[in-house]
Amino acid sequence: MAVFNSLTTSTVSAFNRSAETWKEKGHQPDESVDGSLERLIAHYFSKKPPEKTCPMVALAQDAAPHQANQTLHAVYQTGVEQLFGTFTAIASEGQLKEISRERLVLTFAAMVGANMLSRATGDQKWVKCVKQALFDQPSSQPPASLPRASGH
Repeated sequence: MAVFNSLTTSTVSAFNRSAETWKEKGHQPDESVDGSLERLIAHYFSKKPPEKTCPMVALAQDAAPHQANQTLHAVYQTGVEQLFGTFTAIASEGQLKEISRERLVLTFAAMVGANMLSRATGDQKWVKCVKQALFDQPSSQPPASLPRASGH
């Protein structure tokens, strides 16, 4: 039981850390709010040590309803909702304040999915194309730090 309580506590902490990091990356004091979503996505795709892996990706299998204790599943679900709320708050600023909820959901899902595929496949060329597609949306421009994928 102690192991499970530790996992639940660690899961809550991981989601809280991610939400705070996302807020920091999206709200750079020296940067325009118009690029906040792009900065967040670029940060999300950046290489990080294992302990900084996105908890949505790192814990997805363990928190699946058919695998997890109900408490862990509930904590995971709350954490995902927290990160989605942080994502939508950042995206709703600046030039993207008119973005539709459907587009936000699609962008969020594509971002998380591309991250999971990148981790699982070693960032194959086609995964890089999925990542780049997030930056090729009409209201989005790729940051200089993200190389453009070739061969779409």
